[in-house]
Amino acid sequence: MKKILLLCLMSLSLRIYADNALDKVDITFEELAALTQLKESFVTDDWNDPKQWKALSENKTVLGVFEKYCAAGDKEACVMTKQVEIMPKLVAILQKLQAGDASQIPSALSLLEQSCEIGNGYFCYLIAQIYRDDPVNGAKVYIKKDVGKAAYFFKKACHNEIESDNLVAITVCRYLGDMYQKGMGVPKDAQKADVFYKKALQLEENAE
Repeated sequence: MKKILLLCLMSLSLRIYADNALDKVDITFEELAALTQLKESFVTDDWNDPKQWKALSENKTVLGVFEKYCAAGDKEACVMTKQVEIMPKLVAILQKLQAGDASQIPSALSLLEQSCEIGNGYFCYLIAQIYRDDPVNGAKVYIKKDVGKAAYFFKKACHNEIESDNLVAITVCRYLGDMYQKGMGVPKDAQKADVFYKKALQLEENAE
């Protein structure tokens, strides 16, 4: 999860100089400096510190860069614009879950689902793992297994179109292929398995 912001920041920084349609986005020197400063100051070892995410959510200059790229058709920037509103709350709740506070499960699941639905494939993958009966973010807290919901969120992660989530999508698509090939929690279906295997292969070829 700590890679989410950094991937986006690096991606946006590179695209400022890229030879494509997004190169026409008007980025001021002040905005570029703010983006660079945030990228350098964000402490990856403290990604679960709500204060860092709160500072980002209040950084109007950087958010303005995200909004500009979003308006120009950059899906990743659109996701980040919405994600920074969710992260301070989500990180605070996940800290309580890690301490064993099971009462936080509904709130955590709600925020994770919101993150998935806005287009963050990593969170789709994470919540699918949780419904597959894994611990919530490493906490010793479990929820009732729900294979149907797990498959739903795995599919969302597989079909995610955000470039920085490609490796997650490839892994998930292959896993879905295995699920349908072997009937792991879903009806055995060789045809559906083939669809997901082909999707994984397509994503892998596009990433090269």
